Amino acid sequence: MTLRSPLATLSLLLALAACAGETSRTPAADSTAADTVTLAPSPGDSLLSLERSPCFGFCPVYTLTLLADGRGFVKGNAPTASFRREFTVPTARLDALARDMVSGGFLALDSTYIPGDSLCGQPATDFPASILTLWQGGTRYEVRYYHGCYPQEADAPPPIRSYLRWALAVDSLGRTFEWVDSLRGR
Repeated sequence: MTLRSPLATLSLLLALAACAGETSRTPAADSTAADTVTLAPSPGDSLLSLERSPCFGFCPVYTLTLLADGRGFVKGNAPTASFRREFTVPTARLDALARDMVSGGFLALDSTYIPGDSLCGQPATDFPASILTLWQGGTRYEVRYYHGCYPQEADAPPPIRSYLRWALAVDSLGRTFEWVDSLRGR
């Protein structure tokens, strides 16, 4: 293809430069709608998110986001209905969990614990996965875990037990089990 116009050449170069840039979500957010969160950098803030994937049974699927200012958002599907919630959590509890994750070694965990990894040798099938993300000081740390690696969580090695404890703490702050159970009629 031959570009004959300097304006066309400049437009193409600008488009390519925009595509080449790495996009990264970072802490501190503003919400324009219940299911839309726009993240903007703010060094020193913490933000947590937890995503839960489907399984071949009745696993709830959702994304839970906790912002440094205490706002929270959860959107997903329970086995029988979709749900979307906004809520607030005490910032002291959110900060305490982020500090516990940092001091407890979250930043040193492997980025994945999935079939084929050394700590997931013989996984069970049909389990969900989860992704736990911590933004700390403008840096994003993400860990993916397939729950079939250790169906009996008590048998899991220490790094995975820590991951599971932190994921449960994020769920607790977001009260996701309460909302999912209410959709199931419990």
